[in-house]
Amino acid sequence: MVHATLMALRDSLKRSLWLWLATAACGTAEPPAPPATSPPEPADAEAALPAIGAATRLLSGAEHRAVVTRGAYAYVADVDGLSVYVVDTSGRIALEHHVPTPGTAQDLTFAGPLLYLADGLRGVASFDLDSPERPRLLGHTAVPGAARRVIGSELGVAVLHERAGLTVLRPGHAPEHLALPGNPKDAAWVGSHLYVADAGDGLLRVDLEPGPPHVAFRERAFRRATSLAARGSLLVVGSQDKHVRVLDTSASPPRVLAEVTLDHAPARLDVLGSQVLAAGGGATLLDLSASGSIEVRTPLPFAVLGAAALGPSLVLAARGAEGLELLHTSPGVGARARVPGSRLDRVAASDAQVMTFGEDGTGAWIWPLDPGARATELPGVRIRDAVFCGRAVCTLDPKGNLCQTPLPVRPAASPVCKHVPEGGRSIAWQPSAGTLWLLDEAGGLQGFRSTEGFTRVAAVSRPPTTTQEKLTRLAVEGERAVAIDPELGLLQVFDLGPTPRRRGFYVLQAPPAAVAFVEGTALVAEPSAGVQVVDVTDPDRPRELSWVPLEPRPQGISVWHPEGRRDRARVAVAHGEGGVSLWAWDGRGAFDPMGRSDTSGLASDVVHAGGSLWVADGAGAARFVLPAERP
Repeated sequence: MVHATLMALRDSLKRSLWLWLATAACGTAEPPAPPATSPPEPADAEAALPAIGAATRLLSGAEHRAVVTRGAYAYVADVDGLSVYVVDTSGRIALEHHVPTPGTAQDLTFAGPLLYLADGLRGVASFDLDSPERPRLLGHTAVPGAARRVIGSELGVAVLHERAGLTVLRPGHAPEHLALPGNPKDAAWVGSHLYVADAGDGLLRVDLEPGPPHVAFRERAFRRATSLAARGSLLVVGSQDKHVRVLDTSASPPRVLAEVTLDHAPARLDVLGSQVLAAGGGATLLDLSASGSIEVRTPLPFAVLGAAALGPSLVLAARGAEGLELLHTSPGVGARARVPGSRLDRVAASDAQVMTFGEDGTGAWIWPLDPGARATELPGVRIRDAVFCGRAVCTLDPKGNLCQTPLPVRPAASPVCKHVPEGGRSIAWQPSAGTLWLLDEAGGLQGFRSTEGFTRVAAVSRPPTTTQEKLTRLAVEGERAVAIDPELGLLQVFDLGPTPRRRGFYVLQAPPAAVAFVEGTALVAEPSAGVQVVDVTDPDRPRELSWVPLEPRPQGISVWHPEGRRDRARVAVAHGEGGVSLWAWDGRGAFDPMGRSDTSGLASDVVHAGGSLWVADGAGAARFVLPAERP
């Protein structure tokens, strides 16, 4: 009952989303009527803002998203740019060259003599392969939205991008744009025809002639299609219902020849000779015959984002933050070689240090605030959350183990650990009480004294009437804390005084990703909406102060007061592939933009420490030194 009521409240708020636009950045009381078309795009105004400060790339990793091969070379889109690897049949994989790109490298394809790369908001990058081991960046072609997927043929390149769009790049033609009614998920060339999986609208066939590109055929029975691949006249279609179907496109309309059901939804299909790799959630190799029959061959024991064939039985798989995997697929599936990847998507700070780590990933780095200082690595640790706790760093792993490592980190030092049977989602440090607080998997809050070997000193249980609650991103200020629920779209308030207890909650505009907490005010980053400011000074009745619609989507947020400026706060927002922005905030409802800067990867978290912004962007970490402010 409570769950249904909360969901109804959140849906009601969503319906009234645009009624609050007038209060977004100025706090005025009269809301305008909801717009009849699309929402405004603050990103366009922010694009002209000055850079927020000098940037230093602290660490570059590799989050392998997609791979194509030609000869002995493998070309990989790894968020940070284009990487070139030399691969041989003995199982050796060696990095030959890397070309950083200004956007977010998501996908790549060959078309004629060139290599094309989907580079997010920067459009489509093209590379000359005259020297295949050292591709030369020729430039970028802008598209109406962030480029996500590129599919090449002898006719040109099809680009799928945000804002329900398709762009075709053909030699001798200006970029040709086609707005689609649904949400394009994937595309595949079959001869001179381009097929598009347009979720909600079905399977579309786009013809280029007579131009401009236009929809010549639509089959709404495939409105749940999410992935496409082609082999000759055969079109392989993956759907949200976990089906993979083979269509004969020589028939009109296309005729279903065969289908199989997987254990996972196929978000991407890659043709590997006579095999198809269905990836998404899981990964499965399928056998595809020339006559159109298809059958499940081998489920893979790990997830894959994209793959390419290196020969009849060798496959190179891109596994995101897990790296590259060279697989031998005959007779079974066995690993031949691996290139480790990395992902840094979280940051934590103290007065003297900053830590960058990958949520549910391996490894972490601790950086002194002094410019030019080297980082100390915490190798091999799996971290779900981390904070500085006094003169130590406290970490929480996915299995519910709390560990404390003294600072500075010594190579031979062993951390003190405690297993929490209820597991954990997030931790936060309360300096005034010397207590480490943990949100457990059951929705409860537990307090531990780290100086006593993680002795539990307090506990706040989840109310029995609350269902399906998944609180995370705990933030503490004084004797109060807030946490967010990304699924229910809630902000929950806690008291951490002598008798810790739950207080009120607030139904947010949209599912949240991060929260910052200062002076009784919670600033919530909501990727599908913007930044929502909630006053929790009355902990039983939180109330909204303002809502700032932001695009690109906010993923992380940090707030602080410049030295000597208690009357004015600063807010930094991580925008995914949109980089990071800086705002002046009056502590109530008004925000004024001050600057923005790009990052190499997907900016997912940001903190302020030592006069700098420290940003984790998936592919690594960066530091932006802010100009000094006058008192």
